[in-house]
Amino acid sequence: MFVPPGQWLDAASQGGEYDLHLPRLAVSLLARPKPGGDGLAVDCGPGPTCSQMLQETGHPASFYDRFYADDGAVLSRS
Repeated sequence: MFVPPGQWLDAASQGGEYDLHLPRLAVSLLARPKPGGDGLAVDCGPGPTCSQMLQETGHPASFYDRFYADDGAVLSRS
């Protein structure tokens, strides 16, 4: 996606937009797990936000990221 530099958001506005994504993600993410299931957050980046959100609501979860959490063992689970 290309946005001309004159239309870029300043840092504070970028942070505000970013902060809106987690609540939106949480609503859709937490509506899906079935009781007793395990979650897996793939390409989670440096902080396991999705798996933490699942764990905090009582859903076990692991995370995998080839750059930040490269533990292939979690990919062999079902």
